[in-house]
Amino acid sequence: MPTDLRVELKARIDKAQGEISELQEKRRKYDEEIAQIESKLKIWRDALELEMEHYGEAALPLFSREAQPYRFAGMKLIEAVGLLRKENPSITKKMARDILERNSFDFRGKRPGTAVHMVWVALDRRTKKAST
Repeated sequence: MPTDLRVELKARIDKAQGEISELQEKRRKYDEEIAQIESKLKIWRDALELEMEHYGEAALPLFSREAQPYRFAGMKLIEAVGLLRKENPSITKKMARDILERNSFDFRGKRPGTAVHMVWVALDRRTKKAST
């Protein structure tokens, strides 16, 4: 005797929804772990900058031949581009992208050119809004 297809489909839907819930919970936990580690990185980066200032070391040069993998560690893209624009107001988007790529900035799977452009526009809006 064949079973009702509706019962079978409901069971499959329930199973799939359960799997989705489990994966969403795992993602939530991973997001929390990432946020904690990013917070630590920001603290360490700030401490490094303070120590460098304390000992009179010059700020990292905008254009260096050697990559400084810790320079942008834990920063969001908007913070990193904002820092580069603050250091050199005449910097272009292409130059900012090159610096970030050379220093192994984590674009988190986004296309670097597009990501830098979007952040650039957002920073321009902030600047415009602040001056108004």
